[in-house]
Amino acid sequence: MIYGRAHSGKTKYILNMAKKLFDEGKPLIIIVPEQFTHLAEKRLISQVGLILEGRAEVLSFKRLANLVNASYPSNKKRINSVAKSLIMSEVIAKTELMYYKNVSYDTGFINECINEISEFKKYNYSCEDVFKLSREVEDKGLSLKLSDLAKVYSKYEDVISADYADSDDELGILADNLDKYKPYGEYTFIFDEFSSFNPIEKKIISSLASQCENVFMTFCADTNEKYKYLFKPTLDTALSVKKVCEDNGCKVLSDVVLDKTYYENEQISFLEENLFSFPSKCYEGVPERISVSTPENPFDEITQLACKIKKLVMENNIRYRDISVICSDISSYSHIFRSVFSSFDIPYFVDEKTHV
Repeated sequence: MIYGRAHSGKTKYILNMAKKLFDEGKPLIIIVPEQFTHLAEKRLISQVGLILEGRAEVLSFKRLANLVNASYPSNKKRINSVAKSLIMSEVIAKTELMYYKNVSYDTGFINECINEISEFKKYNYSCEDVFKLSREVEDKGLSLKLSDLAKVYSKYEDVISADYADSDDELGILADNLDKYKPYGEYTFIFDEFSSFNPIEKKIISSLASQCENVFMTFCADTNEKYKYLFKPTLDTALSVKKVCEDNGCKVLSDVVLDKTYYENEQISFLEENLFSFPSKCYEGVPERISVSTPENPFDEITQLACKIKKLVMENNIRYRDISVICSDISSYSHIFRSVFSSFDIPYFVDEKTHV
């Protein structure tokens, strides 16, 4: 495990490691979340010079599943989202529901059932697990909901299990194939940019750890005792991954702790270090590179932001493409961004999922 706060050099550390492994002729794979694969590929190319299958690769869990499952194909046919909706519609029509009987024919209910079953599979809950949970909860309404979902889940699995597999089964199939065929005996796996893993992903990591040369993981966390509550979710994830690997008979190496940060902005570095610490320190001087505003509403907030961006471009010769806007809830702001930025002639790209 490699621990360090933001800008502590975790990614640089693993890239240096990748360079060393590559020079020694040892194969490696870097696993990152899907949205970071392009950036991770650029970083790896800049470090080792190329990306080559069997030598140095960047994958996500989904891409790893596609790669491995294609190498060990099963007789089951994969169903797409349209087929899944049609099957689910038929299953719901033939299932006697209690809590959801009045909405069972709504299109929205079909999609909700698909999403719920997807979540059950991600967290390794079988139909029997959901039935058991429905009997154990004290809230009667919740019990009825879970019971209905368990019925739908069970009949859905009965329909597809013999000849089909949906996209939510891919990671489960990957875990089974890794355990059965052990295709990565000489590889080193490096996991970067993750803050949590669901049970299926932990099972995959455990399987890889039991067959690979080494598995390394980075976590954005400070192991200092005074910050343990601030980074508790991430530290808990790291501990749970360790336990899963140890339970599978894997040897856990000593942790690497990167305790220095390398911000170009000294004031941001000071803020990051002291914002949630106790006792906190007071910055000596005027923080000219950090500003705080109190707009009256979201529209006013984005308008002030647009004025600031225009000023930076016109007076400081900063290019639009060098400016990023970080937003905690992009769905609530995207329509305002589009309206205000268009009126200010500011070119923009909103990084949000678009349903096709």
